[in-house]
Amino acid sequence: MDRFSDLDRQFHLALFEGVGMGNVHAMLQRKLGSILRCQRLDLPSPGKLQEIVAGHKDILDRIEAADPEGAAGAMRAHLSGSISRVSALRNKFPDYFVAED
Repeated sequence: MDRFSDLDRQFHLALFEGVGMGNVHAMLQRKLGSILRCQRLDLPSPGKLQEIVAGHKDILDRIEAADPEGAAGAMRAHLSGSISRVSALRNKFPDYFVAED
């Protein structure tokens, strides 16, 4: 899981650097602790690794096809995965989250 997480971060960094926004990636890494925690909690879920790889492939295929709208949509779908599961992860791992007011 650690190796996969490292490769996933490298993939995202390569995309940011590819469009000249490596500094934005660094800023996001410092600000998105909760999302990164959710990703770590969610990664061992059955099929999650395959889902991530399929999302990466879809993004790359659309970039390669010079389809910016499709690439943006694929990126949105890929990034929304962990965000959409925050509630379920919060219920499953309550000790990893601060109680909401």
